[in-house]
Amino acid sequence: MEAHLVIKLSRLLAVAALMVSVLAARADEAADKLEVAKATRAQAAKSADAALNVAFDEQIKAMAAAGKMDELKPLLGQREEFNKTHTLPSLPVMAPAVDAYRKSMKSENGKLAAAYDDAIKQANKNMKVEDAAEMRAERDKVLNGESTPVTPTGDAIYDRLQQAKAANEKSIAAAKQKLMDVVESHLTAAADSGDLKKVKALQAARDSLASSNKIEGDLKDSGVTAAVAQREQSVKAANKLLAKAYDDAITGYTKARKIPDAEAIQAERTKVIGAADTTSSGSGDGESVKLDRFTGRSSIPAYLRSSDKASITKDGLTFSESEGTIRTKDAKYLDQDFTFDVVYEQIATDERRNAITRIGIGEGDFGGGHAEPQNSAFLRIEAPNGDGVVQWVKNGMGSPIKIAKAADPGTHMVRIEKHGDAVTVSYCLDFHGTFTPDATQTIPNIRQYAPFLNKTNTYLFINGGGIYKGVRIVRSDSKKSE
Repeated sequence: MEAHLVIKLSRLLAVAALMVSVLAARADEAADKLEVAKATRAQAAKSADAALNVAFDEQIKAMAAAGKMDELKPLLGQREEFNKTHTLPSLPVMAPAVDAYRKSMKSENGKLAAAYDDAIKQANKNMKVEDAAEMRAERDKVLNGESTPVTPTGDAIYDRLQQAKAANEKSIAAAKQKLMDVVESHLTAAADSGDLKKVKALQAARDSLASSNKIEGDLKDSGVTAAVAQREQSVKAANKLLAKAYDDAITGYTKARKIPDAEAIQAERTKVIGAADTTSSGSGDGESVKLDRFTGRSSIPAYLRSSDKASITKDGLTFSESEGTIRTKDAKYLDQDFTFDVVYEQIATDERRNAITRIGIGEGDFGGGHAEPQNSAFLRIEAPNGDGVVQWVKNGMGSPIKIAKAADPGTHMVRIEKHGDAVTVSYCLDFHGTFTPDATQTIPNIRQYAPFLNKTNTYLFINGGGIYKGVRIVRSDSKKSE
């Protein structure tokens, strides 16, 4: 019997040794492929630099031949700057060459990213956690650096658009990094608690985010789910700002009678964003929202509790006093996932206290002579004649988080979403039927952030200034509006 056990154990050890050998071979192969990808990218960068310099030379010769000495000087300066600091030229004549440069480097960066991800994955399988961490840090440094700087051209319209493009790239990269940080923090917490199943799921989520720019699979983690939603909102907001920058450039060139430039920017906008107007028309990539409107009705929706300080007019719902509040009949939203949408018209007013709009969760009560709702967490929005600041606060002005600024009168939308313990608040300027957030903020754990909330006092409420146009509450269990 003992001899049999010895033989069986020997076989198991042999199999284990073979598996270790195979994993080590795969890790070495992945490391070798990574080195090849690094060398290939370095050579591609040299080729891209050379091609851009050829484009510089062609434009310089053409300008010199045409006697355009005023245009030649900045072009020579930008070539010198590129060869010194790798700052890409921003003169319109160099735009096609810069576009080709970026496309070629994007392709090689994608290949290098895939090689890094494979090497990191193999290192993790071999339990070489420190090697994997070093490669991940190197990957981020090489591939996720700051956007390439752009030299001013003296054309104010063009320069503003280039600045908007750079800001868009930076915002999208920051949104991805913020999501990655959440995944990493949850991964660390899962490892510390010894939850192997969750560790493996989060590792897969992290690797897919790094390689394909999205989290794939069925990851049951409310904090990460909320972070994914916030990233999507941030990307939409960034793209909305970029669309507006394109539209401003098109309008500017048209007014300046530079029709060819306006047409070129229009073509670029269509290629980058699409033809739809995502800034104000209510079309585009935003979400169409159907509200329970206050206009055209004699009473508020049945799921809300009325107030003697509220009245409905042909324009919408208003409050006669700053303490006037309408809230839900149900006070159990702490234990429910939901989406709470409110559309209101922000107006300029001299009545300072009544000018403040408040939309939030909690009691929404001014009891005890307080100037702000107590036992509540809410979006506090100053009127245009104030400073127009939009901030998330709790119990009055506690722990303010600035979300946006609404300095001009107009119709805007607020969305508060709860997934698990995470609450995300989003703000959409100039709402016209389609929700595309301009700013968003997530509170990872509302119970920790607002410990005064409980199972009996967590209402949804609206209060204060402005004219409320409509409201909608969707519970995740019903998938339908209240």
